[in-house]
Amino acid sequence: MPRSAIATGLVDYVIPIEGIPEILIRYVELALVSKNGDSALLDKSEPDSLRSILAFLRSRTKYDFSCYKEGTLMRRIGRRMGLNHLDELGDYLNHMRERPDEATQLFKDLLIGVTGFFREPEAFKALEEIIAKLVQEKGPDTPIRVWVPGCATGEEAYSIAMLVAGQLQVAEKKCPVQIFATDIDEEALGIARAGVYPENIAADISPDRLHVFFEKQGDAYQVRGHVRDSIVFAVQNLIAAPPFSKLDLVSCGNLLIYLKPDVQKKIIELFHFALNQVGYLFLGSAESIGQHEDLFDTRVKKWRLYQRIGAVQRNVVEFPIFPTRHFQKEPGSREHPSFDDPVHLSEFVRGLLLDHYAPASVLVNRKSQIIYYFGEIERYLKQPAGAPTDDLMNRAREEQRIKLRAMIQKAFEGGSDSQIGLTQVQDEGVR
Repeated sequence: MPRSAIATGLVDYVIPIEGIPEILIRYVELALVSKNGDSALLDKSEPDSLRSILAFLRSRTKYDFSCYKEGTLMRRIGRRMGLNHLDELGDYLNHMRERPDEATQLFKDLLIGVTGFFREPEAFKALEEIIAKLVQEKGPDTPIRVWVPGCATGEEAYSIAMLVAGQLQVAEKKCPVQIFATDIDEEALGIARAGVYPENIAADISPDRLHVFFEKQGDAYQVRGHVRDSIVFAVQNLIAAPPFSKLDLVSCGNLLIYLKPDVQKKIIELFHFALNQVGYLFLGSAESIGQHEDLFDTRVKKWRLYQRIGAVQRNVVEFPIFPTRHFQKEPGSREHPSFDDPVHLSEFVRGLLLDHYAPASVLVNRKSQIIYYFGEIERYLKQPAGAPTDDLMNRAREEQRIKLRAMIQKAFEGGSDSQIGLTQVQDEGVR
């Protein structure tokens, strides 16, 4: 258990047991969230201190957290201040400037990656019934498309993938499955892509699912390749980037509650835009659609499971959801490329056209390492047994590798288009 905790990168101290009491006493003595609430910390500091901290954080991480509720911000900042034995926001800002890694630590604390396999089991039972309905309604060649924004380390996305796979087996169907799981935490996404979790996940997953969907590896479990292949994990800022489209299900739990009400409202409108005409929205017990009863019909009230209704209201959908051009820049800081830059309408339309009409594609570097997938690549690439790989040659089918290697080499050497005819592949009826 201690090794698993350390491996998460989320622990604050790794020290001998005899040093723990002193750390705890110092933390309690300098606890900053008083019985008067989080506002007490702001009241005794300069008015602009919080804004300056967020500006500094953005200059170091390229993400703007000013869309978060003030209470959430103060709790997470107060926690970092307590761990560093500071009691003034101004002192903490100076500490961030002097310690380059502190901005990263605060960034991770603000992400609040609370997740788990089949979190709220009763909610996932209700979701499974909805997925069963989706599977029944799908044609054999029509993909099931799911989006999991704020996926953290991937447990929620894998849970949904297992539900879909189980219902496909019950219905004796082989519909394509496309699950898009996104987050702004690249380290968390790395854990998600590898799909390796500590053995204590057995407490949350039934023995049957553990046997079918996981492979035991020492003191850990790894999600099997056929499940990992159904999910694309990608960096995406929900409040700044355009959404996926033509979705059957959006699952977004434990995220909206940390955002300001006006931002929550716009995100709900965004989900409505992204879903199919009869698509579903799954929020879990902690979230709700607010005043958007005109956009969604309640299916399971307790677990906030909704079905999309009404026409798409394109006039109310904004990209980005939370513009940040006005946000003050930390003096002397460099401007980092940011997902928060405005997305022009032409770029959004181009993305939709590519999504619907472009062929399956991969972007690779000179070492044939896959950088990005686009389209239904599962027809052409596979995940070999063993550790996950991003090597295109390893993922390409054996009979294609020689010609594919020659095509890539010719493209890089010539700097121009390269086309080589590839033999057709027969695979479970797909040619």
